[in-house]
Amino acid sequence: MMSGLDRSSSVESSAKAPKRRVLIVLNDADLSGAAVLEGVEWARVESAQVVFLQLPSHTGVPVLDPVGGVAMPGVHVAHAAQDRTDRRAAAALRAAGKAGLDAWVVSADEACGSADIAAVASKQRCDVIVIAHAGD
Repeated sequence: MMSGLDRSSSVESSAKAPKRRVLIVLNDADLSGAAVLEGVEWARVESAQVVFLQLPSHTGVPVLDPVGGVAMPGVHVAHAAQDRTDRRAAAALRAAGKAGLDAWVVSADEACGSADIAAVASKQRCDVIVIAHAGD
């Protein structure tokens, strides 16, 4: 059991500790929304700041119909993918704002592997990385 003196020194030392940060990865997966929910809740409980890492969208190859015509030109696919990515980031920021958290978005210019994500987390001084994936 802690005495009043022990408790106050504990509170004082925790007040001096740097604020925690969580990196939440926003990717193309439908599971990205789950990462936002889990990460924002963790940050809320821990009174942490939130950094959203916006990964570039995978545009894929334009679909060809059997006659050989392109169903959608590549530039339109890229714009649609970017719009989807921007909407995902805006929704994530709204979720963090509703939880009363400080949050911001950083973007990756190219596809990121786990080492790249870890490097971003280190650069942003994050304590935790939250990413959702299908487990494949």
